[in-house]
Amino acid sequence: MLFARFHQVTKGLMKTYLGDVYSVNWIEDSDARHSLTGETLQQQFKRVLVETNTSHVKEFGDKSIGRISLSQFQGSKTYNKTYDGKVVITDAVASGDVPIAIAYKRLNTHQTEEQKFVNQFKYEELLRARNFLINSVKHLIRELEVKFVSVDSIWSDKKELTNHDCYTDLIHQFDNHCFDLSTHPFALRFLYVFVNICETLENRNLGNVHIIENWISR
Repeated sequence: MLFARFHQVTKGLMKTYLGDVYSVNWIEDSDARHSLTGETLQQQFKRVLVETNTSHVKEFGDKSIGRISLSQFQGSKTYNKTYDGKVVITDAVASGDVPIAIAYKRLNTHQTEEQKFVNQFKYEELLRARNFLINSVKHLIRELEVKFVSVDSIWSDKKELTNHDCYTDLIHQFDNHCFDLSTHPFALRFLYVFVNICETLENRNLGNVHIIENWISR
């Protein structure tokens, strides 16, 4: 899960968040260096990783570039400036909560009665959609309780994913028939439920994943 911070305000209304905690920590770390020639990309990554405790930062791609000097990516000029120290992050918002956080902040800005009505409607609409999503996932789990397993184990466990085919099929069905994951970031918070379902089905040999797919597509 990513946490966003720093937001853009245009004409008194909050528009979007401009970065996540890791990227802001990374920029601030570079700003604190008098010179970027004496440190590698990997060394900086490890230091910023320690400072980022709101998301699970991972490396990917060609890791061999980690041996290259930072100056190859950010320039070799030296800076004669005073760094005031690390900014304490107090406004970070979980990525899945960004749309509702923006809508809420807009309610507390100076606006016309018409703007207030529109923004109130949008905020309440997001709340309704969120509640509908939560109830839909819980309903799916209750269906499983009758047939297979307990609600508590599916809702609270954090199993390791090994049954990738099952998981991919379920996510595809959920994305097509329930919530478009690309436009409902809050839904990503519940993907672990599908991991638990697939691992339970696999471990207990309780039947075919198509049983669950059929329920989702109804």
